[in-house]
Amino acid sequence: MITREQFGTIEALFDYYNKELFNNQLNDCMLNLSRKNGTAGFFAPERWMHPDGIKKVHEISINPDTFNIDDEEFHRTLVQL
Repeated sequence: MITREQFGTIEALFDYYNKELFNNQLNDCMLNLSRKNGTAGFFAPERWMHPDGIKKVHEISINPDTFNIDDEEFHRTLVQL
């Protein structure tokens, strides 16, 4: 299913950059696809409550329109959020 492939790819990229750029210090986050005019994506700190009801989880939201840009620009967008 294409949705699983898309989210799996974004999650794999998050894991890769977390390891390579941040020494695995980034916390887990909610990955989301949403269109927000004028942006390729955004980061929202502590936007979601973890199912444990105790800790909050960050959100990374990617505008699906960015799937039409070249890979380098997409990766740059993900890392800069």
